[in-house]
Amino acid sequence: MGFSTVESGDCTSSTAIGMMDMYAGLPGPIDGSVLYRQDKHRSDRIWSSQDQSILTYTLTTRRSDSGLWGRAVDPLVMRHLYAAGFYGLSRIGFIRLDPALITALVERWRQETHTFHLPIGEVTITLQDVAVLWGLPIDGLPVTSMDSYRTMPEWQELCQNLLGRTPLDTDISGGSLRIGWITEYFTELPDDLPADLVV
Repeated sequence: MGFSTVESGDCTSSTAIGMMDMYAGLPGPIDGSVLYRQDKHRSDRIWSSQDQSILTYTLTTRRSDSGLWGRAVDPLVMRHLYAAGFYGLSRIGFIRLDPALITALVERWRQETHTFHLPIGEVTITLQDVAVLWGLPIDGLPVTSMDSYRTMPEWQELCQNLLGRTPLDTDISGGSLRIGWITEYFTELPDDLPADLVV
């Protein structure tokens, strides 16, 4: 479905308004073969529910980065942030989340097409958007996947070899270390740490 170009200064396009009027009041997709998960989508519950509380329900958000902000980054680590192109991202700091905005975007996200369905049409976030907005490098080899084939003792041995400390089973989940454990033991690097050990 295309819209005609809006001339400068003209906020209404007769073609666009005509297209919107044709489908006004239809709560779901016009063609169900593309958005085939509509019956499981949050928007379907909003349109079909008699319960008005769903209209004011805001999703709760979870964070795991609260222990990272407000501390100075060690110069040995900063050197690697510069080299990897992540220095600008490290300067952004704590970002306050807007649960209402996140809820609105979730309501408009379509898993089938990986796009947000907005009144202006379909939009998505591209790799170029991320590069421009956050100043991140997007050239080179990708960093992907998670090594989920290691056993718990193997993860603990790897941590001992690389970090000099062994986390408990409860501090490792699916190949990830709990941020609280990292900040508890590695808030500051030792003064006598050789620079070549920080990788």
